[in-house]
Amino acid sequence: MNGATVAEDDGGAEGGGGSESGFLDQIKGSVAVLIALAFLIIFVVLVYVMWDKADDANNETAWARWTFLLAGIEAVAFAGAGWLFGKEVHRGQAEAAEKNATKAQKKADEESARAASAEAHGEALRNAIEAKRGQTSSGAASGRIGVEGAGAGTQDGDLDELATLARQAFP
Repeated sequence: MNGATVAEDDGGAEGGGGSESGFLDQIKGSVAVLIALAFLIIFVVLVYVMWDKADDANNETAWARWTFLLAGIEAVAFAGAGWLFGKEVHRGQAEAAEKNATKAQKKADEESARAASAEAHGEALRNAIEAKRGQTSSGAASGRIGVEGAGAGTQDGDLDELATLARQAFP
């Protein structure tokens, strides 16, 4: 009983760890999207503020500081926008690639099963031929001792039987 309980507890812990990791990945993805959107909003607000300040002719030092700040925010905002749009573009490509990989795996599995079946049929045919060869060689030896025509009739019947078996194994 204790061994079964421990095994169940371990399985539950592993399952909980897997879903917890998936949950953390979702949170990380959501936080990344929010941060990217926040930087885009900050960039738009900063551009508006700078547009408003552009009319001040005698505040050259403040304008230099605003442009320096805009350059840093602009880089992060555009990187976030690129990540957001690139993620959506590549998602479609990744899904198509996954579908193609699934189809290829399914086809490979089918071909593998078909090859295994063909190999099994080939081995069965080989075993039947070897068994018939053993019977024919012993029949031929007795045919030399007795009547010569008896061995030839047996070989023809065996060959017909092998042909039928081959047709059944390889339709």
